[in-house]
Amino acid sequence: MPKISIDLTSLQVFMSVCEDFNMSLAAKRLNLTQPAVSSCIHKLEKIVDAELFDRSSRPLKLTQVGRVLFNRANSLLNSLDQLSSDMIAATRGKKLDLRLAASDSVTNSILPYLIGPLLQQINYLSITGGHTPQVCRLLADNKADIVSGTDFMQMHRDVHVIPSHVEDFIIVAPKEYNDRLHSISDVVAMANHLPVIQLNDQSLDAVQIERVLRQCNIEVSRSIEVDSDRVLVSTIASGLGWCVLPPLGLWAAKEFLPGTSLHKIPALHGARNTYVLYRDIVYASMALDFTHMMQQVIETKIRPEMEAKYPVLAQSLRVTQ
Repeated sequence: MPKISIDLTSLQVFMSVCEDFNMSLAAKRLNLTQPAVSSCIHKLEKIVDAELFDRSSRPLKLTQVGRVLFNRANSLLNSLDQLSSDMIAATRGKKLDLRLAASDSVTNSILPYLIGPLLQQINYLSITGGHTPQVCRLLADNKADIVSGTDFMQMHRDVHVIPSHVEDFIIVAPKEYNDRLHSISDVVAMANHLPVIQLNDQSLDAVQIERVLRQCNIEVSRSIEVDSDRVLVSTIASGLGWCVLPPLGLWAAKEFLPGTSLHKIPALHGARNTYVLYRDIVYASMALDFTHMMQQVIETKIRPEMEAKYPVLAQSLRVTQ
């Protein structure tokens, strides 16, 4: 499909004509001559190869093509006005609105500590949680300003990336396996008796964990698929299976951890990297601040709590320098 190039001035003239459906009034409002306004409209009609107004009607009426252009142009110009306001606010140090999206482990474990500090820096805060592919899609579709996730969207060249933290994967088994898992062969033996419990394919963790299991030659013949860390850990605490998870995923379901056993096996090489992502340069400073705030929460809140109750979790979580 050929691209149509429409200049901003012509769009503004078109929208002004649409206010009264009168080119003379639009010319006065814009401090232009009527021929200049007519020329802009004719230029647009030539670009789209269709008439935008029914000139046989008084006042003018939009054609079907004109209505499409009006709806799209109205949305575009409103977005440009908001962009201008945001840029001015940023240069003057004023507070911005923030649409924040984060993976479930960050939303459940870290964000509760950050809502108060964030509200001191911004006018309006919107938070969306979900699996990494979902929250990254929000950034790609311009429905989020800053995203925290485990994928840095290599396919999008305009995405800016700030590394945040790293989590080593941990074997999680029912409590009776507390002293029985020391090597990959022990895990293989367990897998012959218990099904592995996996996150569904909407989670990037599921893909990463499956890759780790293949590298360790752990074949999974039976599995249970769930949609959240909490359901996963509670099922293991009931003795119904085992899994591989990173520390923050486990910490989000910490009330079920007493019924499990946690194992960090050296031969199990795998880690989850989390990043802070943004596209609009207006949010560069805020994204960096948000990253530092997350790292501070990990170091001063979460890791000390983990160390006191489940040291293996604290040992498997570290901020990125």
